[in-house]
Amino acid sequence: MEDIPVPAEPEEDEEDEEDEGIADLQVRQEGFKADYPEYYARMLVQVNRCLQRTSQGRTAQNLEATVRFVVERDGATADFGVVRTSGRTAFDIDVLTAIECAGMAGRLGPLPEDYPYGVLPITLVVSPKGGGSLVPATEDEG
Repeated sequence: MEDIPVPAEPEEDEEDEEDEGIADLQVRQEGFKADYPEYYARMLVQVNRCLQRTSQGRTAQNLEATVRFVVERDGATADFGVVRTSGRTAFDIDVLTAIECAGMAGRLGPLPEDYPYGVLPITLVVSPKGGGSLVPATEDEG
């Protein structure tokens, strides 16, 4: 009699793992906003200021880009990228440049000492309406 191979246990769906990771990051971001509102507000102000410097007249346009990045323990920004494009490459580049700018020269300052993680993952929906307002993303944009 021939042996019939038994199928291996199904592997956990990678998409489910990714969704759980995204949900964890969103909870962490929301918790950070609640626990450290001054730092979060300072981050938004600095990104906004940097965006106003880089957007070269694009502030009057009805654009919106969603970006992700991390704030490192020392306040530097890293691992930034566009999650959802505005449809205008120049504006998307302006937003990424503003994220990088905000993390330079101690603008943000280090993460709070009692923040329990090594980095702070952030997702922002960035819109230049009215001179560069920033709205934190409330759901996964990717």
